Amino acid sequence: MADLVESTVSRRVYERLSEEHRHLQEVHETVSAELKRAREELASKLASSVPLTEHETLQSKCCQLEADCHHLISQLESTVPKAELETLQEEHRRLESEYADLSQELETMKEEMASKIAASVPLTDYEALQSKCSKLQADCNRLFNQLESTVPRSEHETLQDEHRHLESEYANLTQELENGSEEKELWASQRHVLVDYNNTCSIV
Repeated sequence: MADLVESTVSRRVYERLSEEHRHLQEVHETVSAELKRAREELASKLASSVPLTEHETLQSKCCQLEADCHHLISQLESTVPKAELETLQEEHRRLESEYADLSQELETMKEEMASKIAASVPLTDYEALQSKCSKLQADCNRLFNQLESTVPRSEHETLQDEHRHLESEYANLTQELENGSEEKELWASQRHVLVDYNNTCSIV
């Protein structure tokens, strides 16, 4: 009997231990459930995320690509399509050819005009030449407007200088025509005086 008593505990101790056991079981179940939820949440986050190193690598690559895009945009803003450049070059060559033709025609016209003025040209030829000069001036103005919208600025400025030179030559040409007209009127007046003189001599 004594041995039996020594191998047992009191009911109060047993009940206390049983209560603690139930409490520990509840805590274990609660912790197990929380651990399961934590594992599920962690697995879900891992499935929808990437490692930080990969994210930083991708972020660096995106920054580099953005810088490259800005660089390309800057280059595109300072250039024109090759097709437009070729079109402009072709138009420029055509205008240069027309300008050369006009310059040659003007030179020929100046030579003809000088010859006719020296020979006291008729007024009809003078008026025809003046009309031709006006047409050439209009053509030059048209070419000047076309060149302003088609050729590069440096070539445009060069053409402006040539145009001013042409205008100066035209002004000189107009002055020469006016002088020729005055000489023609003077020649006609002198011939009239000579005819009157001859008539007077004939009467005498």
